[in-house]
Amino acid sequence: MYGDGAVVATQGGEPGGGHSLLVSVEDADAHHDHALAHGARIASPPTDYPYGERQYTAVDLGGHHWTFSQSLADVDPADWGGVLVEE
Repeated sequence: MYGDGAVVATQGGEPGGGHSLLVSVEDADAHHDHALAHGARIASPPTDYPYGERQYTAVDLGGHHWTFSQSLADVDPADWGGVLVEE
């Protein structure tokens, strides 16, 4: 965690593929509109997901995928087919 946000990074699974990052934002639509207005390459538009997030993905010049995610609701994983794993 960084302040009130979180960043999740993963390594690409395809040979020569870029990395993926997930960044928490307060307003996915405003963030998307700003990025698009400044020439961002959008891979997927803002979309609501059953796990309580609104997300969009952009691709940078290095082929890295950036998913920007806004929390909409705290949804029980069982409600969307997920499994809660406890430590």
